Amino acid sequence: MKKIAIVVQRYGNEIVGGSESLTMQYTQKLKNNYNIDIITTTCFDNTTWDNYYPEGEVIIDDIKVIRFKTTQLRIVNDNVSLIHNKILKRVGINEPTELKDDKYWIDTQGPYCPDLLNYISEHQHNYDAFVFMTYLYYPFVYGLPLAAYKSVIIPTAHDEPWIKLNIFKYLFSIPRYICFLTEEEKNIVHNIFKNNYIEHNITGTGIEVPEAINTNNFKDKFKINDKYIIYLGRIEESKGVGELIKYFIKYKKIYNSEIKLVLIGTGSYKVPERNDIFSVGYLDESLKYEAISGAEFLTASSRYESLCIALLEAFALKVPALVNGECEVLKSHIIKSKSGLYYTNKNEFIEATHKLITSKDRNKKMRENAYEYVNKNYTWKKVINNLCEAIEYVSSYKNN
Repeated sequence: MKKIAIVVQRYGNEIVGGSESLTMQYTQKLKNNYNIDIITTTCFDNTTWDNYYPEGEVIIDDIKVIRFKTTQLRIVNDNVSLIHNKILKRVGINEPTELKDDKYWIDTQGPYCPDLLNYISEHQHNYDAFVFMTYLYYPFVYGLPLAAYKSVIIPTAHDEPWIKLNIFKYLFSIPRYICFLTEEEKNIVHNIFKNNYIEHNITGTGIEVPEAINTNNFKDKFKINDKYIIYLGRIEESKGVGELIKYFIKYKKIYNSEIKLVLIGTGSYKVPERNDIFSVGYLDESLKYEAISGAEFLTASSRYESLCIALLEAFALKVPALVNGECEVLKSHIIKSKSGLYYTNKNEFIEATHKLITSKDRNKKMRENAYEYVNKNYTWKKVINNLCEAIEYVSSYKNN
């Protein structure tokens, strides 16, 4: 089998959501086609990039994972914020950013891991192809140029300020192949970088959920006796969690409902201690699916998503959704699937929440639509064919 390396900022069974979970899913589906090494850091917490896992090689689900230590924590102080704001100001007025500022932003964003780059540089000829995940992070930014001639990138790009840094104009011009997660992501990247000449496809993801689920296991474990809304992902302000909680509390004040909010995941945001908000941390896969299946609806609060696996998992379990309409990807899922509602402000959130909780006929149709949408558009056979197409294109170019 051909040997490929997948480069990603974090990798571990305990990491919930995001491109890290997507990487694990891709890896498990590709391992019968390729000999795969994961090249990553020892980090678990992306808010600090502290070294958590042991350095070196480990086997996870039959895949070799090679981890390297970071040499500095994520830097957050007044001086860093000052420079970051300076960069944002230039982006806001469409002025090119300076390369030294871009590199400073990447270095302070992290995870700062020179040994990972050294490994790519020294071992690049041992691999037929490199797959680089998540454009925002140090391993992607500095690793991609080292193996660009045999690279596939899965950028998981959003329409956010940082994508307009000058350094990304170069980075998005050098890969051999780009795999996008959605049509919306492809449009964002092509509009910004004018790089549609690079071979590409819309890879997406496949969704598989258990057939038999007992939601009482989750409810009993956390003593949740009432109806609940569920959020799944990083518990961060940048994911809209703070705004979500504020809107939820306001809804409760207006309608005096018994509904609860359940948050699954980890992060730096301090969740208020209330008897109607349950922050349950990391859950294993079976418990996670039980939690989703028992929810009235799933809410996705981020303004920046390139796919949102949690939303698609909810749809596969016939659970409707309420999403942040400021995110084109999330909004598009709702419009195409007719499986939920979206909001752009507090009042719309409150109104939509009430509709989803009280309208049984509406919800029944949404649940049917959700299941149909996932089964029609998110099958692993299609995804693996697209991934293999990208890898074969890149590896064949190298051999020629």
